[in-house]
Amino acid sequence: MISTQYNELSLERDSSNKATDENAIRVEIFVAQHCFICEYTYEIIELIERDFPEIDLHVIDMTEPKEPIPEVVFATPTYLLNGRVWFLGNPSPDQVIDQLSELLSNESDSDK
Repeated sequence: MISTQYNELSLERDSSNKATDENAIRVEIFVAQHCFICEYTYEIIELIERDFPEIDLHVIDMTEPKEPIPEVVFATPTYLLNGRVWFLGNPSPDQVIDQLSELLSNESDSDK
């Protein structure tokens, strides 16, 4: 199990290895300390960080947010992909892997 300290580290981590252009894929994950199922969310966060380092990943603790909470976020966990609701609740690892792999593949195809 990952502690809430991880949340703070994720918010502050160096993103110098991330793509910074407007085509970068941005994932925002909203969690809360009182959210029991958010414990599993941290496993998904680790999966994205490990397998998709090129993703611009942000973890926002709604208990003490350091950035504005979008109106579409009303429950935790909520996953946004490029500003749109991607998952309400936790996805399976396979869903994350399949969808992010497809997005990255499409992005690299369009760069050719």
